[in-house]
Amino acid sequence: MSEKQEQAMVPETLDGWAVLHEVFHIHWPSWNGLSKEGKSQATAEAADYLEGISKPERGESAAFSLLGHKGDLLLLHFRPTFDELNQVELGLRKLSLADHLTPVDSYLSCVELGMYEWTAKLHDRLLAEGLEPDGEEWNKR
Repeated sequence: MSEKQEQAMVPETLDGWAVLHEVFHIHWPSWNGLSKEGKSQATAEAADYLEGISKPERGESAAFSLLGHKGDLLLLHFRPTFDELNQVELGLRKLSLADHLTPVDSYLSCVELGMYEWTAKLHDRLLAEGLEPDGEEWNKR
């Protein structure tokens, strides 16, 4: 197999969603030091914000309680672009609840839809037809 043929065998992908996982510890001493009214206000503000970002026109966000020592709260966000994720992240930092959260970990990624099987079949067919990998007709097809 030629070098061009080997390069042509790399699976194609479709652009996917930008994803942000944020893990926080709740700083219990500061949270427990709040008055009942302070906790209520911070909780209501956070609930309104999370509800507002949970189902945007495109994407989704969710909050999860975590078990174990690695964190107390996981926020998971899916958006079409990294800029939109950044806006979600910055909005959270402006909440009064943020004063009681310590970031533990975060993971930023992009989900891609791989077309592995389909790409291999298409490339096999194009090679069988005698087309030159990365040639004009190859790329057109």
